[in-house]
Amino acid sequence: MSLQDPSTYSPADIANPALDDATLRHIAQYRPDLRGVVLQHPSCSPALAQLIHASAAPQQAQAAPGVPAVPQAPAGFNLGQAAVSTPPQQFGGHPQQFGQHTPQTPQPAYGQPSYGQPGYAQAQYAQGQPAQHPQAVAWAQWFQQTTGRQPAAADYRSAVAAGHLPHDALRGLSGAALPAGLPAHLGALGKMLLLVPLGALIAIIGTFLPVVSISAFGESFSFNYWVADADGPIILVCSVLAVVAAAVAIVKPAKWSYILAGVIAIVSQLLLFVSAFAAFVNAADLDIPLGPAPFIVLLGAIIVTIGAIFTLVSARKL
Repeated sequence: MSLQDPSTYSPADIANPALDDATLRHIAQYRPDLRGVVLQHPSCSPALAQLIHASAAPQQAQAAPGVPAVPQAPAGFNLGQAAVSTPPQQFGGHPQQFGQHTPQTPQPAYGQPSYGQPGYAQAQYAQGQPAQHPQAVAWAQWFQQTTGRQPAAADYRSAVAAGHLPHDALRGLSGAALPAGLPAHLGALGKMLLLVPLGALIAIIGTFLPVVSISAFGESFSFNYWVADADGPIILVCSVLAVVAAAVAIVKPAKWSYILAGVIAIVSQLLLFVSAFAAFVNAADLDIPLGPAPFIVLLGAIIVTIGAIFTLVSARKL
């Protein structure tokens, strides 16, 4: 039976009464933060419950919100090995009696060489695996159990891009930058970045439309933003800046690039708002009918600003 990636489980998933004891053991082994929920499941066998309690360590696992805290098993402890009559566990050759606290030496993650063995330093530093993040540890163990090999940096990045791991799981990982594109874990919120180039394009198109239309001596005259001393060049430069900043965020998705794109887009659109409102005021003072250009430019500026605001919100999740 193929088991689900343990890093994707939530307390709501474990509330499913259809889960069997084998699945609960799988979750409890790789997700110490969810052992409290596992204990409350009706399919949790007495043997599994005893294993969870027998694996108590001095440190408490950081439980998910609303999840009862359960003592965390020392790393490397296999919940699928013991039985109801399991004697007091021994770690590192030191027996631990009831009520007696024995400090434990941190153990490597599943499949990793232990301290002092060949390859330990290379595994921890040359590969740069983010072993301190609980979800990354659980995902790495599941990955190795499924594929039979250690996950590489590209595997971690792919998991983050697919939304299986949070981006902060990549901290400490060599070459941890997300692949180019819109990060999948941001969902629809991340796609709002595309509003920036869309709005900029609309504003640029608006500069070629009539700003005002005048009828005199039986003829009609119209002027766009590209006549002498008009704001066409300013609108173009500001729009191109917003597009370039958005492109950088798409090619190099990261917190800094999203913040930079949002700030540049908002600041650049201030000039477009000023230009559009100036056209409204001048047309009202001179009693001249306005053409579509100021409205299109204003619409583009509004779209860019909305996209920039959502981009800044998205940066908090990177």
